[in-house]
Amino acid sequence: MADRMDNEFVVLSAARSGSTWLIDTLNNLDDATAYGELFVSKEREFIGGAKDYPEFIKVEAKRNSIRPFSVFSYLNDLYRKTGVVGFKLLYGDLRTYPEILAYLLWHRIKVIHLVRHNYVDVVISLKIAEARGFWHASDQQKLKAVKVHIDPYELLQRARKLRKNIKMIRYLLHWCQLPCIEIIYEDLLINPASFELIWDFLSINPKRAVPHSRIVKTGKSEHRDMLKNYDEVKKVLANSEFSDLFK
Repeated sequence: MADRMDNEFVVLSAARSGSTWLIDTLNNLDDATAYGELFVSKEREFIGGAKDYPEFIKVEAKRNSIRPFSVFSYLNDLYRKTGVVGFKLLYGDLRTYPEILAYLLWHRIKVIHLVRHNYVDVVISLKIAEARGFWHASDQQKLKAVKVHIDPYELLQRARKLRKNIKMIRYLLHWCQLPCIEIIYEDLLINPASFELIWDFLSINPKRAVPHSRIVKTGKSEHRDMLKNYDEVKKVLANSEFSDLFK
């Protein structure tokens, strides 16, 4: 097993679970450099995180190496940076690039497993992002109110799939015995002291309050303000295991 001098990490999460906001917050610390979704499937303009390291697809096109060696080389270059360094890794990225798990295991990379407990909000947030045509917004953008229509049974199916995926990732992390901490997105929102768990895990001393992030929430807090068919969805979810997650 390779030795590491610095403190490397990944923020592992499902989409629309606050990972970009967390990455941007971490990147605003003096002691850390945090990158966005480096293993994105196509080029995108990302708002949060550091910008001085290219996405894997840009680097892969210029190299003659093949996977998994190209992925290992890419991550080696990333983690050669000094200090606390990490990036955002979505569940889907891990499925597309399973060799990343081998790398995390070999180098004992720390994993921050970020979970959003309200599975219903995750699915609605995905729909709103699709309707707007962008995934994240900065505090410099003026957001127009958006209402979406969502099939309540599709919402149920996707929420259940998300819950299952989270359980599978928990089992995988436990089985691999990686250094890991699970952080709840909702806890970070309502209690800034929850960030102290991350500081301790990464051996960071921020020496100040939680830094400001440019990333803002793109959805309203009230489901009635987000859904065109609110009453239909409420009726279906009232008889489901997610009734307490929908107001």
